[in-house]
Amino acid sequence: MPFLRPIVMWILVFVGLVLGASQNVATAQEPPPLQPVPDANPDSPVQGEHRLYFPVMERRPAGSPGAPFLAIAQPARGDIRLSWQPGFGALTYTLWLSQAANMAGAQPVYSGAATSYALTLPAGAYYFRVQAVNRIGAEGSNIVSVVVAAPPSPTPTPTPLLPSGCQAIPGASFGSLSIEGAPSDRPAESHPDINLSIRGWSGVNESLGLVNYNGNTDSRAPQLYGLLSDNRTPRFTSAARVYNWDWGANRRGSLITAWPVTLLGMATTSGEVIRLPDSGYDIGSGYDALVLYATDTRLTIKYTREDNVVRGYTLHLENVCTEPSLLALYRQLNAQGRRTLPALRPGQPLGRATSSQILAAIRDTGNFMDPRSRKDWWRGR
Repeated sequence: MPFLRPIVMWILVFVGLVLGASQNVATAQEPPPLQPVPDANPDSPVQGEHRLYFPVMERRPAGSPGAPFLAIAQPARGDIRLSWQPGFGALTYTLWLSQAANMAGAQPVYSGAATSYALTLPAGAYYFRVQAVNRIGAEGSNIVSVVVAAPPSPTPTPTPLLPSGCQAIPGASFGSLSIEGAPSDRPAESHPDINLSIRGWSGVNESLGLVNYNGNTDSRAPQLYGLLSDNRTPRFTSAARVYNWDWGANRRGSLITAWPVTLLGMATTSGEVIRLPDSGYDIGSGYDALVLYATDTRLTIKYTREDNVVRGYTLHLENVCTEPSLLALYRQLNAQGRRTLPALRPGQPLGRATSSQILAAIRDTGNFMDPRSRKDWWRGR
């Protein structure tokens, strides 16, 4: 019956609107107005028909949060700051970190209500994604990436320049020994464990005298009074702490605080002969130590035959003019691959003081120790 068509049409419209309102609608298209469509048969008694349009809807779980948008600040030396726009209905956020572009193996680095997070990372490529979370579910953001560049090599602590040349020590001659194990894993001059100037140090206000510590002692540890020809206990002129080294970031860390002092200044006369302190250990053929590093003003000496500081005692000397023939031998063996290094005998002269003080740091199995310790390095003094 023609007069019933409009009624049926409006009933269908009403039902469609009720059904559309009951859904969780993310996006919808506005329907166009109803348009009459001419009947295909011009002889039909019905002069026109109407087409009905219903909203097209995108569905997600009812009540789940909206997806956040993640952004990243330009990093500086590994310092990264991420922030995200809040997701509608989110209670907390979880920030994920991966080193794969598809977020494989991602690990959570933050979970909470904040909409930003800062962290520091070593050199490498990283990918991030944040999830908005509520009691119903979670929605993930876009993925952002960042590449952290390796830091530049640190500037070595400047060392006072020597007067031109170093006076030879009459009768000085030097031998060598083959090392045990592999040579250093990087050039000695750029190794923070061998070249002390790469780490550097900072002066501290501590007692300039011998100190007493409790604990065990090694009766064959090197005795630092042996540095001086007359075996005197010198006046201590300065105290400092050496810096740690951050191996992951390949840069200088904070000052070493395990001991109050890790680098000690000792009064000398400019040009005074400096000798190898006797350790009581024989590393072969009557030698006491190897020279791991030598320059015009600096020496690193190891009381074992390894080309590293991992085991045994290591002695760093600053403001010492290396005896010219010893320096020449070191340069020759270093250039030949370090399979053999100069060796020193107990009490053997190795150079001269360049000024009114020399600096000494002593290490045990890689750890910097307090060179003022009476029981360890100045027994009987």
